[in-house]
Amino acid sequence: PERASVPGDHPEPVTTTFALAFERVQQKSQAAGELLRLCAYLAPEAIPLDLLSQETVDLGPVLTPVVAQPFALDAALEILQAYSLVRRDAEQGTLSLHRLVQAVQQETAPEDEQRLWAERALRLVSAAFPTPEVADWEICQHLLPHALVCIEQIARWNFSFPEAASLLHRAGHYLHERAAYEQARPLLHQALSMREHLLGATHPDVAQTLETLAVLSWAQGQYEQALPFAERALLLSEQALGPLHPDVAAKLNTLGMIHCDLGNYAQARPLLRRALAIREQALGPVHPDVAQSLNNLAILYYQQGKYPEALPLYQRALAIWEQVLGPDHPDVATSLNNLANLYRNQGQYQQALPLLQRSLDIREQALGPAHPDMAWSLNGLANLHRAQGHHTEALLLLQRSLTILERSAGPAHPEVAWTLNSLADVYHAQARSIEALPLAERALAIREQAFGSHHPDVAESLNALARLYEVQGEHAQALSFYRRALAILEAGAADHPTTIATRERVAALLQQMERAETASG
Repeated sequence: PERASVPGDHPEPVTTTFALAFERVQQKSQAAGELLRLCAYLAPEAIPLDLLSQETVDLGPVLTPVVAQPFALDAALEILQAYSLVRRDAEQGTLSLHRLVQAVQQETAPEDEQRLWAERALRLVSAAFPTPEVADWEICQHLLPHALVCIEQIARWNFSFPEAASLLHRAGHYLHERAAYEQARPLLHQALSMREHLLGATHPDVAQTLETLAVLSWAQGQYEQALPFAERALLLSEQALGPLHPDVAAKLNTLGMIHCDLGNYAQARPLLRRALAIREQALGPVHPDVAQSLNNLAILYYQQGKYPEALPLYQRALAIWEQVLGPDHPDVATSLNNLANLYRNQGQYQQALPLLQRSLDIREQALGPAHPDMAWSLNGLANLHRAQGHHTEALLLLQRSLTILERSAGPAHPEVAWTLNSLADVYHAQARSIEALPLAERALAIREQAFGSHHPDVAESLNALARLYEVQGEHAQALSFYRRALAILEAGAADHPTTIATRERVAALLQQMERAETASG
């Protein structure tokens, strides 16, 4: 790219002052000068000093030995501080510099030097950025501003090498974990394209990025987009690693859960069971990944109304996660929420309440009050209050959940539909059917758009609308919705409690309508 004209960008006296300072620094210490050039390609604030000492990254013959020796690094920093070019926070272990210092450093350097230091900064951050497990989230958060600056340099200089692809993938994965979905997606697509170009379309790293894209689309409720990503990721992993590798189990698990949420229970079951068997064999019975498979298989049974089969799986998953990850891990919160929902559906409200409250507390502490996972805990707690007739408490929790979901996941997310449906049920219970009806209609529209017309969640919305029309005396309209719901439910799970209840409601409504017709005749 064409180098910018410095005098046109910054006041001449400022540029001259910095140029003189840079010249004097360079005279005193070449290493200090190179350190400043490196920092020009990172975010200006809170550069971690330990970032500079990645042993696997070559920063050139002058700077590499300096950053590896604390005393030599201190000496270089003291020179930069003496000319007020950097600020060091000894307590936080970070370094900062003014954006103008960075800009002038970049713009006064020849293009080949700009490219060189941009690449070195990128390799440095890529080496330091961890795989975003929950335990490493704090490190990821500190490094994220520097990663995003380096990612801008990828486009500017058309960088294409494995470390660049790795940084794109890990930064995108971390942003997904923190529910920054729209930021994550372009980084992951860029990582996929670069990995396919560099490594070939069948490399395991390509499968890794495909799986992350599948999970991202799944989290956003875009199941039809998620499915081909997950299917291709599984195929590549099986080809590269063999059928019994733990990475294959991860891909099976992801694909199985997408099918589960699509209501494709027959397709989901063998995938989830196979994932569990591989993980137990390869990782042992108390590994967190085994807990994940147990939890997800339990979700499948729960959605089918097979509560006795789900309960021991949920309990075993919770025990493993608490033992291995500790009591305050987000995965523990997930397990607590799922187990509580099962207890609630069985009428065991006293067992459910402390689990739901603990799940909410863990998520608020670990994820923050605006994370979409918070909505799941709020919804679970709201459903418990609703089941006990505490409609005012349920309403407040559902309204808070809806606000979180619409802001974080978007207004057309399936979880938004779930919350709208629950709100409609609360309004119905409060004899406020006029307010409930548009919520139930919106929930149905979202679900039909996300899942098609034959999904169990669509049946739930049809049931909600049928109840509202029934209470308004519009029995023919209600019967039409009940019958549509029943057709969906009987096709998927004929013995599910919701199916049985809907069947009974259809029969009762038919009798009521026949009696009314006889009386009028």
